[in-house]
Parts: sequence; C-alpha cells; structure tokens
Amino acid sequence: RFEYHSGDATGEESWRDVALGLIGQHQAANAAVALATLLELRRQGWRISEQAIRSGFEKLSWPARVEVISSWPTVVLDAAHNVASVEALMLTLSESFTARRRVLVFATAQDKDAAGMLRVLGERFDEVIITSYRDNPRAMPAAELGVIARDVLQRDTGEAIPITVCDAPTAAWE
Repeated sequence: RFEYHSGDATGEESWRDVALGLIGQHQAANAAVALATLLELRRQGWRISEQAIRSGFEKLSWPARVEVISSWPTVVLDAAHNVASVEALMLTLSESFTARRRVLVFATAQDKDAAGMLRVLGERFDEVIITSYRDNPRAMPAAELGVIARDVLQRDTGEAIPITVCDAPTAAWE
C-alpha cells in the first residue's frame, strides 16, 4: 500500500491507502510516479476512473520482480541485473522476509557487473549457488562466474561463503 500527495498550481490532491500488488518501497515509489502521470492525464482530459486506477495498482504483477514462487520454503525470484536493482532487492528482502537460512541461486550476463552485484549480495546469504542461463548467447559461463564469486565472497573473518557451481540451472535448483 502507498499514499500519494501532490500540491501544485492546479490544486492539492491526495490518495490514501492505495493497494499495490508489488512488494518493496522502491515499487511503491515507482507506483507513486505512475499515479502522478495518470492524474496528469486525467487533468488533460483523459477519462480514467479512480476505480480503474486503484484496481490496476492492486492487480499489478511483475513476474521475476520480488516474485514469491513458493511459500514453504519461501522462494523469491528476482531478475535484478545491476547493482542498484540488487540493492533495492536486498532492502525489500530485509524489510519483508525473515529467514533462518538464505540460499542464493545466481546467474548473470557477460555484460553485467557480476562482482558489484555479488558484493551487495555477499553478506546476506549463507550459501551461494552459481549457474548460467540456458540458451542465451550473453550468458556468463558458470565456471567464469564461479571464479568471480569466490574472489568477491570472502567474509571479513576470512571465512568463505560456501559456493557451489552448477552448469545447468536445473542442477542449481535441485
């Protein structure tokens, strides 16, 4: 849920208790921007009902963005692909989920900042499973990503986070 308040030359407008089908503060902030855009369109004459707006936000889903695909155990799927999106994911996970043990299954493309993303993820997972995308020419090979992960994921104590490298995503899932 989020709230939106605006005050400008056209007057003040407030929307309270807008249900949002997405998890995370960053998603609520993005939704507020979308709502501001919708309200501007209404001011310009577009006929968009309050019910349509509220229903749209409530039913909104974004596959692979903090998508809970299992609740026992809790499995969260996210397609974060840069350091900023990984930071937003980690904030959302810490705010919205509790866990006794966290396992990361990680793959990325060759043109992404794998080391930067792994630095953000590192301290928050108890175990890391490295894999590679299937049938994607941009996929970073699991072995190469495993070397980066081992280099980056050293605890401050010098103790390494357990890392497993699986060439196939199905093996990583198992």
